[in-house]
Amino acid sequence: MGIAVGIDLGTTFSAVACVGADGEPKILPNSSGEHTTPSVVAVAEDGSVVCGEAAKEAQLMGDANVASFYKTNMGNAGYVEYLRGCEFDATTLSSTFLRHLIADVSRANGVQIDSAVVTVPAYFEAPQREATLEALRRTGVRALGTLNEPSAAAYAYGLMSADAAGDRTILIYDLGGGTFDVTVARLSGREIRVLSSTGNHQLGGRQWDSALSDFILDQLCDAKGLDRDDVESDLTPSDINTLAVVSEQVKRDLTNRARTRARVMAESVSGTIEVTREDFEEATRHLLTLTTDCCEEALREAGLTWAQVDGYILVGGSTKMPQVREYLTGKVGSGPIGGNVNPDEAVALGAAVYAAQKCGTAFSLPGASAAAPRFSLGALPKLVDCTAHSMGMIAESEDRSRYVNSTIIGKNTPIPATNSREYAVRATPGRPGSLEIYLLQGDDPAPLNNTVVGKYVVPKIPGERGRETHVKVSYSYTENATIEVGAALASSGRALEVQRAEVESDLSRFLNAPTDNDAEGEGHGPVDARVMICVEVSACMYGEGFAAAEEAVDSFLDSVDGSGVQVG
Repeated sequence: MGIAVGIDLGTTFSAVACVGADGEPKILPNSSGEHTTPSVVAVAEDGSVVCGEAAKEAQLMGDANVASFYKTNMGNAGYVEYLRGCEFDATTLSSTFLRHLIADVSRANGVQIDSAVVTVPAYFEAPQREATLEALRRTGVRALGTLNEPSAAAYAYGLMSADAAGDRTILIYDLGGGTFDVTVARLSGREIRVLSSTGNHQLGGRQWDSALSDFILDQLCDAKGLDRDDVESDLTPSDINTLAVVSEQVKRDLTNRARTRARVMAESVSGTIEVTREDFEEATRHLLTLTTDCCEEALREAGLTWAQVDGYILVGGSTKMPQVREYLTGKVGSGPIGGNVNPDEAVALGAAVYAAQKCGTAFSLPGASAAAPRFSLGALPKLVDCTAHSMGMIAESEDRSRYVNSTIIGKNTPIPATNSREYAVRATPGRPGSLEIYLLQGDDPAPLNNTVVGKYVVPKIPGERGRETHVKVSYSYTENATIEVGAALASSGRALEVQRAEVESDLSRFLNAPTDNDAEGEGHGPVDARVMICVEVSACMYGEGFAAAEEAVDSFLDSVDGSGVQVG
């Protein structure tokens, strides 16, 4: 029988964990005995694909046929890496790496992995989440779903820390290699409830490395009297890779030291300089500010202040930088809540518990103790997550002067969530209407400043006599972060057909006013004729006469094809 695992598919390092027979989630080490594996893919000269530590070593040697940090491009159709002449998109790179990781961990631990929960940054949007799930499916392992990384960390903390008893409000600061998330959650013995979540999926340790690379290059050029622009333009891809590796190592050294030395060997410049922690923190202060702004936003959305935060949790390898701890400790008034949770492992451990819950069982590893489980899976705290983005659709403003983002499910709504909203549709009994639903993910009032997740069409909406036709559009956001779209007549509740459609590449018409599009013949064109039906009646018509008049009106309405005609 195979086991279910939690996989932390990280930007720089990844980890796999499962719940053992003793009820404790455990990291499954790789074949080198390490708890984490570099999320790196390379193609060797013979065309073979290598992953993990071997690919990382190729990168250290300056090999340009290496892909890393592809996680930040999940769901980006325009992202392509060329390795030895072969094309790889982010989903293919992720599935290639996951296949290697699962096989390696399975061999090292003598287990068969047949299902998994994979974690994603809380701020990932629907296309990025779906691309991550697709990468897992391609490995042949059954995908149990996705779990937000900060929520997974809260799960691990809520289950494993010795001081987890009692209700408390915590801030989860998750700074990985390429993404940043901050989450405010309420922990209790019964549930872990996420109150708010925000972040930046293009901000992580890589940006700190890049800022440090710029600083090192500036210092070397100044010391040697070289023009910085000339030196930078002469850097080869191998030089850039080498400089990135040197910067990453300097950053790690400065975690535990006040100063270190950076040695750069490139064709256009080479030398050694001293870098202090103060230098590093000054060069990256603007990046830390970006994370602090997100912390303030998350607290504001949760309706809280720093004084109401009981503690904070550090997640991700980049949180080891002293500047992060100093900032948060200054705000909260105490150090991080750690318990026995390693920041590099918390996400995988929490995902393992979530996977075990979904399967309803724990799994025994070869040689593991058969002691009674510490936790009963049925009694584990319930995770109540929330939406990281609002979900709406493109609609017309009431005065038809502009298109707007009409929110249906608001940001930070507990999930699973279902909500609906009514929209007026132009339709008459003789002219069925239709509705285009452009599903938006984001909070900007301007529709095209958000992510267009998908398009749905509701055809053949019947007109209703004597009233304006209203359609109730409903969104359902599932625990796996998938969105289901439905529609029904508001007057009767009758369900309407909803068809999935392709999103056009050019949506610039939504930059115009709806009335402008009318003039251009888009949507509902100008009215060619308006017909008002007036029926004069008298008392002598009571009974059959009234029925005959009504039948005559109905017959006329049915005969009108509705093209450019309004009937009243």
